[in-house]
Amino acid sequence: MKATKIIIIAILLTAGLLVGCGDRRTDQILSSIDTLMNNHPDSALQMLDSLRSEKPHWSKSQRMRYDLLHLKAENKAFVPLTSDSVAKDLVSYYDTWGNANERMMAHYLLGCVYRDKGDSPRAIDAYLDAIAQADTTSKDCDFRSLSRIYAQMAGIYYEQLLLNKSIKASNNASHYALLSHDTLNYIRELDLSAGAYILLNKHDSAD
Repeated sequence: MKATKIIIIAILLTAGLLVGCGDRRTDQILSSIDTLMNNHPDSALQMLDSLRSEKPHWSKSQRMRYDLLHLKAENKAFVPLTSDSVAKDLVSYYDTWGNANERMMAHYLLGCVYRDKGDSPRAIDAYLDAIAQADTTSKDCDFRSLSRIYAQMAGIYYEQLLLNKSIKASNNASHYALLSHDTLNYIRELDLSAGAYILLNKHDSAD
């Protein structure tokens, strides 16, 4: 915990010196925050908020990346996502200018907004769009995020008792979790698919 605090303080101090430059150093700050977000989304969100006043001085690509990271951090920190306007802007931008991982993340976050708004059909549609953006043949593919997209779909299908679809999505989530060495999500999806098999009275498959 102490080491994490030191890292956060170091990034904040660096950010204080570099924000507003509009060059690659600002990109490095955002990349550091993105890395920190994997395990400490609350801290990443706090850091992003501290940079908000500098955002108008950045290039458009940096401003859009900031919005992507902010929405991503809110989602990871379990902050309810209530408006789809930012997410739609991100989808529009990254569909034109983004790489495969960025396009996937933008569509995924739009799905998360609809999930939080209780609009399951539109959430599923957005998740399917996100999956369609993934380049699974690339060594740079974000398999961890791809796994979590499938996991979100599996959860929605499970709640709707669309159990065969839930199992299929869980299997995909487990597969990509293994590729990304995400053991926790792998185990969670095994548990979810086991529960679906039990509801289908397929106890042998649940073992």
